[in-house]
Order: sequence, then C-alpha cells, then structure tokens
Amino acid sequence: MLKGVNRQIIEINDTGNSYFEKALLFVTPGRSDTPEAELRLQAKRYLASLSPDKPRKTSLRHRHKIKLHKKIFIICASAIGVITAAAITVLNIL
Repeated sequence: MLKGVNRQIIEINDTGNSYFEKALLFVTPGRSDTPEAELRLQAKRYLASLSPDKPRKTSLRHRHKIKLHKKIFIICASAIGVITAAAITVLNIL
C-alpha cells in the first residue's frame, strides 16, 4: 500500500480483467483507518463488479419484476383462453 501526503492508495496488480493489468484506487479519507486486508478485499470486489468479462448479476428488484411480468402474462393468456372457449361453446349452442 502506498501512502501519499493526503491520500491513501490501494494498488491492485491482478484486476481479473483481460483489458487492464493494474488499478489504483484512492481510499476515502474516512476509511483510511480500515485494515489493509479489508481495503484490498473491497477493492477486488469493486473491480470484479466493473469487469466486462463476467456477466452481471441481475438485482433482486429486477428478478421480482420479471417474475411479476411472467405471472401477469400467464393470467392474461389464461383469461384469453377461457374467454375463447366460452365464446366457442356459446356459438355452438346457438
């Protein structure tokens, strides 16, 4: 870890990214008393979240929204099926 006059810097040599070999991250002044191991862990997590090589995880909110849309689609499709069957039945009776 390098210490500047006013800033603390974390240098990551293995970014896990095929495009970049090294990253320099400036530690927030309020977090400069955090142990170096924790800073390195957070730095690697941050860099991993930026990597285009790995697919991004969808957020919980987005997954719930997708499930809701699927349920709405199934309900609408079922309603259309019931209405169509009822219409065919009524037309055959007449």
